[in-house]
Amino acid sequence: MVSKKIDSFLIGILERDEKYKSYLDKYYNLPKKMNRIITNLKLYKESAVFLNKVTKKEAPDYHTIIKKPIDIGTIQKKIPKYNSYSEFREDLDLIWTNCYTYNAGPFFIYCADTMKRAVETQEIPRIPVEKDPGFVGFNLHVEGLESRSQIKREDLKKVVAEIIKNAGFESSSLSCLEILCDVLEDKICSSFKEHGKNW
Repeated sequence: MVSKKIDSFLIGILERDEKYKSYLDKYYNLPKKMNRIITNLKLYKESAVFLNKVTKKEAPDYHTIIKKPIDIGTIQKKIPKYNSYSEFREDLDLIWTNCYTYNAGPFFIYCADTMKRAVETQEIPRIPVEKDPGFVGFNLHVEGLESRSQIKREDLKKVVAEIIKNAGFESSSLSCLEILCDVLEDKICSSFKEHGKNW
């Protein structure tokens, strides 16, 4: 634990100096990012079909159809040799392209699609989302609709979370969910106020 703190401290000092920054990016930050992505990919059960090289026993004609075979295990071993993230990403994309080209069936295509999305999801920068201090959240209450059942905040969160999931996102921060609920409530209230005049 102490050595990790010392490493972090030293890296922090080196990152401030431009002459060491490119060295750190290539030999520390880049491999760390690539290893994190590979580790996360391996958590998916769909990754199992891409972990090792395709053998002649598994697919006798694979190497006649696929000219540049590659797998996650090979990519992981190559991490120290990559000069850029784009080289690493090209190899990952080659796995899915090879899968689509060989087309061993719907299950394998599904696995390739899932893994491709997993990589793209990890590339999205995760930054803390903070509410705009000028934006005031509120409970949904529209005049004239008191007799109807009010939408509960937790129910609204479930609906918004389901919409996010159906849109293809694997996760969302709680603060993001809160903001989306506030925006949805605002849109609903504005719509009722606008169209309520015509009732």
